[in-house]
Amino acid sequence: MREMKQSGIEWLGEIPKDWKICPLWVICSHASSNISQQELFDIDNGEFPIFGASGLIKYVDFFRQEKPCLGIVKDGAGVGNVYLLPKQSSVIGTMAYIISKNKINLKFLFYLFLSMNIKPNNVSTTIPHIYFSSYGKIKVPYISEETQAAIVNYLNNKCIKLDSLIENEEKVISELKKYKKSIIQKATTKGISKCELKDSGVEWIKEIPTHWEVIRISGIYKIRNTKVSDKDYQPLSVGYMGVVPQLENAAKTNDGDNRKLVMKNDFVINSRADRRGACGISNFDGSVSLINIVLQPLKGGYNNYFEYLFKSTSFSDEFYRWGNGIVDDLWSTKWSEMKRILIPNPPILEQKAIAKYLDKKIANVDKTILIKQQKIAELKEYKKTLIYEYVTGKKEVV
Repeated sequence: MREMKQSGIEWLGEIPKDWKICPLWVICSHASSNISQQELFDIDNGEFPIFGASGLIKYVDFFRQEKPCLGIVKDGAGVGNVYLLPKQSSVIGTMAYIISKNKINLKFLFYLFLSMNIKPNNVSTTIPHIYFSSYGKIKVPYISEETQAAIVNYLNNKCIKLDSLIENEEKVISELKKYKKSIIQKATTKGISKCELKDSGVEWIKEIPTHWEVIRISGIYKIRNTKVSDKDYQPLSVGYMGVVPQLENAAKTNDGDNRKLVMKNDFVINSRADRRGACGISNFDGSVSLINIVLQPLKGGYNNYFEYLFKSTSFSDEFYRWGNGIVDDLWSTKWSEMKRILIPNPPILEQKAIAKYLDKKIANVDKTILIKQQKIAELKEYKKTLIYEYVTGKKEVV
């Protein structure tokens, strides 16, 4: 067994006796974007494309480096996340660049960064930020090139296998989510029993059972548009999990006196296109922001059936087709348009049967997804521990 010593550094703990310690700035350097703003617009998008949530986006940063380097997120929610970047890297502008030096293996440096706990600097701003002048002082192992190479080769082999296992689990989850959507789509528009179908005359619905009818949403719900204050009614959040007490990390407004009233059993749907599928039945009296549409159920409809229908992909697409705006986060649908949307309306007993059927089916799918997500979390934690143990010398490559 190799002889160990106390490093005197909390995150490192014990290290091999023959390992040295140095500040991070000794083995790497920091650089910012080295291309002008004008040059950004002259770069051919086809050569260095950047993709965001909405597809191809404009350049906000570019780093002209003739060899690979590391990119570390210096601002925002992902602050401290590190990535391996190819040379001539184009990235989103919250990225800073780390260049290895003094014969430090870039991949070893990458694994080292994954193990370090880089905390944002305490600054007088709501946006987390880190500075190299601060994290560059973190004490790290400084070891021979041969030892670095051995650790990197070992971790590469292990991480490839672990990443493959994680990717396979993620693919299964993706297929399960598609299956879940297909179940909801079929049950809410075709029913759960074999029966003769007819053309609904509505493009997004297509065929429905012959004994079903098609009605406007205004035949099932009416708008609740009462203005209230969050001082009188608890603030609620509307997300993909439904309507819940306002989350701690939810974006909050200073205009707490200008909100919409929500009563228990109301159906609330986020009107913005970038919140597609964010809706649900409220189990609380409370208040929501003005971007939400609050609907009061009328007699003749079963709320739980319509919750499934409104969460379906086809309805979401139809809902936002009736909206107006420029981009997703500014595109919204108003009640004046929503109430005219045509929807299937099965007999009330069938609505209840469909909702009960979906409750059971979706619960089973969600249970399987949760098991897969837990497996992924375990694999990622094992990978993280494995990297830490080898880059800090707790375990030796033999």
